[in-house]
Amino acid sequence: MIWENQYFFKDTSNQLSFATQKFRLDKFRSNLEIELFAPVDNSWMEIGATLVNTDNGKEYTLEKGVEYYHGYTDGETWSEGSKTEQAYFTGLPSGNYLLEAVVSRESTSGSVNDFTVKVTYDVANDRNLYISILILLVVALIKYYLTQSWEKERWSNSPYNPNPLNEDD
Repeated sequence: MIWENQYFFKDTSNQLSFATQKFRLDKFRSNLEIELFAPVDNSWMEIGATLVNTDNGKEYTLEKGVEYYHGYTDGETWSEGSKTEQAYFTGLPSGNYLLEAVVSRESTSGSVNDFTVKVTYDVANDRNLYISILILLVVALIKYYLTQSWEKERWSNSPYNPNPLNEDD
């Protein structure tokens, strides 16, 4: 973890801006996870973050919202959303960085007053695993199709063909 901090909104403001101290990313290519936790309750909060490489001025931006709603309708309780969300900066080259962010909240009287932002460097990402599994499945399906086509062609002229065509004699 690189950095974690809790922030509090002023009662009269629905936006809050902050910037981190400089930090160093030392791996050739890596990722950075931004985790936003807010005790939202039938409301929302959104972060707009810009990661600035202070060595060359290159900027990476993202936006992520946190929302949690619940209620009771037609005799059943329901809920949707989450109080915690993660967003990722990926493919980051090594260098010195700082994070600038603007956080907005819903402008109702019951909206959330605080939130926590956590920045973690070089986190494991399950997406790569899922992409690898998908590629392996596609390769296996292509191999199966090619093998079946070859077997069908191989047996096509045999009197013992296990897959005879339905021909009318």
